[in-house]
Amino acid sequence: MASNSGSLSMFLLLMTLMITVSNYFGTNKIDLQLSETQKDLKKLTNTDSNFNYYSIQSQKDLLEQVKRGINQEFYQRVMPEVICKDKVRIGEKSDGGKYVCKPEAVNQDDCTIMSLGLNNQIEFDEHISKVTGGKCTILGADIAEQSNSTKSKYAAINGLLFVGKIPETLGLLDILKKTGKSKVDFLKADIEGGEHAGLEPLIKEHSVCQIFIEIHGSPSLHLEMHQKMAKYNFRIFSVDPNFQCPTCCEYSLINENCMKQYGAVPLQSSLSLFLLLLILMITVSNYLTANRTDRQLLQARHEIQEVSNGRVQQANYRMEQGPREPENPENQEEPSHINPLKYYSAQAQRDLLEAAGREISQEFYQKVLPEAVCIDKMRVGENLEGGKYVCKPEAVNQQDCTIMSLGLNNQIVFDEHMSKVTGEKCTILEADSTEQSAETKSKYAAINGQLFVGKMPDTLGLPDILKKSGKSKVDFLKIDIEGGEHAGLEPLIKEHSVCQIFIEIHGSPLSHFEVLQKMAKYNFRVFNVDPSYKCVTCCEYSLINENCMEQYGVVPLGTTIPKPDM
Repeated sequence: MASNSGSLSMFLLLMTLMITVSNYFGTNKIDLQLSETQKDLKKLTNTDSNFNYYSIQSQKDLLEQVKRGINQEFYQRVMPEVICKDKVRIGEKSDGGKYVCKPEAVNQDDCTIMSLGLNNQIEFDEHISKVTGGKCTILGADIAEQSNSTKSKYAAINGLLFVGKIPETLGLLDILKKTGKSKVDFLKADIEGGEHAGLEPLIKEHSVCQIFIEIHGSPSLHLEMHQKMAKYNFRIFSVDPNFQCPTCCEYSLINENCMKQYGAVPLQSSLSLFLLLLILMITVSNYLTANRTDRQLLQARHEIQEVSNGRVQQANYRMEQGPREPENPENQEEPSHINPLKYYSAQAQRDLLEAAGREISQEFYQKVLPEAVCIDKMRVGENLEGGKYVCKPEAVNQQDCTIMSLGLNNQIVFDEHMSKVTGEKCTILEADSTEQSAETKSKYAAINGQLFVGKMPDTLGLPDILKKSGKSKVDFLKIDIEGGEHAGLEPLIKEHSVCQIFIEIHGSPLSHFEVLQKMAKYNFRVFNVDPSYKCVTCCEYSLINENCMEQYGVVPLGTTIPKPDM
């Protein structure tokens, strides 16, 4: 009887949790009308499904990074939920500038801009006044009174200044009330932590179209702030870490009700409230039933996916009209079938090229967006430096598989783990510039490994390794050879079949871009980006070849690495 009572209590707890969270967050109404674009793939999938995978994978990655508590990794996992093809940077190009979606589309006869946190720096305010026609009312607020020069400049752009600490002595609702305004078109918030308590009263009571906010604090605080905005139907279209402040990041968001006005195209939400509820339920359930097996966990994840698919199909929010394409009757799409993948690719490539030109490594890594989604992605090897994200390694043909691991330095945790998850039958080909220790040689022999010595590609070419071992293809290729990847990789992927690549690229953003383009040339797509915070100019990328996507259960998104001219 006690056992039944405990089960009933647990059931009631979960039901209460469901109802409470559901009522708190409201309903996520998304219905995307998408079309297929990946016609070069052997297997085409409906893009509704593609972005469901994108959403689920993004949320899983995001929650994992919250648990790890590393800000830079968290920022890397906040994926765009909306594509704005007319996104522009307003204000300074470095810290202080914000990404705004098509600001000229505002109703210039009745517009309000709220700018929180000035410190006598009003480049953003002056710039956005200019691009919106100089007619908007600008409401500026800061904890300290501004200089006479700032006051004069602010008056010249139709601005009103307020003084107070937000939200303790100055509420955002009070600012609107004092000025007789009832809505905000653009809200810029950079108030050193005050955003956590100050923002929600405004977006709860008044219409706000776009938010440009710098969030301060740990990943859990960033996520909490995002959930507050998601609760009121705001979606992320830009993520811009502040590398002068490791715990700060700039985010740009747009409200679903304003997407049509600014020509924004929705993707699936990486902060989907309904899916967050389901993940929360499963997390609580796992906590209460610690003996759940891996198979049951996998089944739970598939259940999330199935419920998500049904939820999206039943939702009633739909875009009436997407951004206009050039008038070409042969390529013109029906107005009711907008194509987010096209905008996803175009916007991502534009952002990536811009970041490569700016030569700031961390900004570049942030702009390398996934081109494919692997639902069964796992970390192989160490949790920190040395581990790699691999897509569903157990799906390899264990009767005929080859793993190539370049760059050891007597550290073979990845190789041993990879051998285990692939059934311990694959041949592992390892190469390093120096001979490995006797202990490493012994361990390598135990996992069916062969060791090669030479500097790649100068004295040891990758095709030579295959030739000497009698192999003709590589299922998994791990590369960490301190810059040798720039010249050493292409001869292998040009002549031989390679399915997945896990590569650490060294050098400037332009050097990274060049290597990524080489791989894109041979139809490799990025599914994971993992910056190395021990080496500012180094980043780990995981890629999969289009020909292997079906085998490993991968779903394609738009391409974000433009192929070089062939």
